[in-house]
Amino acid sequence: MLREKSRDQSGGRALALPAGTTFAAGSQEVARVTFNTSIVTNPTPLYARVVFVDQPLARQVSDPLAHSLTAAFVAGTIVLMPADLEGDTSPRPGGNRTLTLNDWVQAGRFAAGLDVPSSESEFQRADCAPRSTSGDGVLNVMDWVQAGRYFAKLDPPTAIGGPTSPISPLPADPSSTREVRAPNVTAIQDLETAVLVQLNAQGDENALGFTLRFDPARVQYTRATVGGDTAGAELTVNGVQAGSGTLGMVLALPTGQAFVPGTREVAKLYFVPKSPVTGSTSLTFGDGPVLRAVSDPAANGLAVNYLDGQITVNPPPSLRIAASATAITIGWPLWAAGFEVQTSSGVWPDANWTILPQAPQTNGTELILQLPVVNETRFFRLHNR
Repeated sequence: MLREKSRDQSGGRALALPAGTTFAAGSQEVARVTFNTSIVTNPTPLYARVVFVDQPLARQVSDPLAHSLTAAFVAGTIVLMPADLEGDTSPRPGGNRTLTLNDWVQAGRFAAGLDVPSSESEFQRADCAPRSTSGDGVLNVMDWVQAGRYFAKLDPPTAIGGPTSPISPLPADPSSTREVRAPNVTAIQDLETAVLVQLNAQGDENALGFTLRFDPARVQYTRATVGGDTAGAELTVNGVQAGSGTLGMVLALPTGQAFVPGTREVAKLYFVPKSPVTGSTSLTFGDGPVLRAVSDPAANGLAVNYLDGQITVNPPPSLRIAASATAITIGWPLWAAGFEVQTSSGVWPDANWTILPQAPQTNGTELILQLPVVNETRFFRLHNR
């Protein structure tokens, strides 16, 4: 039978065997006392003394006849060892038991595939989401978001745990109404064009990551920026394999924020179609170096579907000019709507080209301008805006 009485940091314990019985000779374990301790982030161990006192219960050992026995009560020591922390990824490779901005940045580099953990311990610290299980064996944007939550002190520090090596990620959910897509775009040889990556947001998305694959023989990747709906977001691009047609990126809003519901432009990826390529080339989402994932502000993974796109490449457009007694008709392909018509009185190097103010009409295949005939020499050209 064990009786207990506690007060503040002292605890009283009374233990008795059944009447008339005694402990066997030798060392005997008579009780186990459990303590809750704070995480130790010191570089060296901490020591806590556990001593016997006479409050609230006096120290005493009794025989079966209620006679006091001589006994020595020996104090002990609890050694609190320093703990490695979830999300403590910087400095590499061992961390420093402090959660700072550097850890959030390094977690983003792991999520983007720019760096790879060099040990089981480093993987454990980097793989910090979901927090409830100390990771899931996958390094993605959820870990980046969770590292940001630790840095922002939205979640308390947590000792490392969970998987020590990667596992295969779950596939994307094609039935989800949340979508990340690369819309189809039209481009022109040798001219940079932007692919606007869009998120069909439900209002609870904080970060996303993906890999985009393309044909490097047909288009060349040049740069990436945040999209029009992601001002203030942090964008990390992995272009190490861009020359072979693989591009990875992770993007996160500030900690705690989420996208407004609706179609949101999250990133702009720029490509230059190569000459003499024409026709369509695919843009496909995949995993590696960046795993496809979307995270909410609490570092929970969200179901999402990824929709591929394509770039349709056209040759440089040319003007069609036809004159009658009363008008000049200028036409150019409808797919070259990004061009404007300019005019000048000469073609010398310092000629002054001006934009025609008229708005073009369309017949379904061409953009068309109708200009009056004037008694002067005029030259026309298409200019990319």
